[in-house]
Amino acid sequence: MRFNEKDTNIIKKMIKISKEKPLLPEEFIPWDYKDIGDEVYLSDDLISIAGLEEYDTLSKKQKQELGRLELGQVMYSYAWSETMACAFFNRRLLKIEVHNLEYKFLLRETIEEYRHQSMFCDAVERIDVTPFPPSKIHKWVAKLTIIFAPDSIMFLSVLGIELATDFYGNVLRRDKNIHPVIQKVSVLHHIEEERHILFAKKWLKKYTERAGLIRRSIYAIIVILNLYFMRTMYVRKEIFDKIGLKNTKTLYKRAKKNLAIKFGNLCLSEVNEYVDSFNGWNAFTKYIAKVFLKINI
Repeated sequence: MRFNEKDTNIIKKMIKISKEKPLLPEEFIPWDYKDIGDEVYLSDDLISIAGLEEYDTLSKKQKQELGRLELGQVMYSYAWSETMACAFFNRRLLKIEVHNLEYKFLLRETIEEYRHQSMFCDAVERIDVTPFPPSKIHKWVAKLTIIFAPDSIMFLSVLGIELATDFYGNVLRRDKNIHPVIQKVSVLHHIEEERHILFAKKWLKKYTERAGLIRRSIYAIIVILNLYFMRTMYVRKEIFDKIGLKNTKTLYKRAKKNLAIKFGNLCLSEVNEYVDSFNGWNAFTKYIAKVFLKINI
């Protein structure tokens, strides 16, 4: 992949920052913070049933427990999705020369993403959650994508998920009531993901700038489906069972829809802006976004 002079200078600067100013989770995160017992783990804006009448019937302790368990599930999904990203990056690294600028950046990004995986796993352990693994369908889709998807589709997939998760983390970063460990995890992830997002956008310019209507539509749909794929990992019926809620099968369905609306309102503005940047929105893709992401473009 060739970059213009301006992009080359930006990418070189990002590589330099990654090398000279690494953010090590072991040092950056206050892992030794002493819990006082009333920590908030997840903002109401991100809790799947907050806003439904069932949520108002919960005790303060149940609300805290629900936030803790759902946060653990989200953090686990982050680690899992970044494992997928690293599998793709390593696949890509095998295709390009070591002196290539893309190789040098992807090597730094892969190092950071492996650290993120470790950080998220440590965060899940720190808040004492045993998350539920991805479904068979999630695993099957992930495996096929990593093996067969073209590089441009993989970069789009990674970028779409990074944009949404960064905004999700933004809610946690700005909520001063959130557990200090989780806040710092969100801050570190945001700082390094900004570089990854910027690089992916520059890498994809070659494809998005030359794309016709059909290809632009395909790219938009790929972004939409990846966001849907990730969001469906956040809500689990087993969590509702665990905290003793009733009619959990019905509640699970309502919770998925409720979170989809919240997710669309809070976390998709940059995704919307990016798809719009390559004219990916049209009547068909807007309809797909409405169906899967519950948003109106």
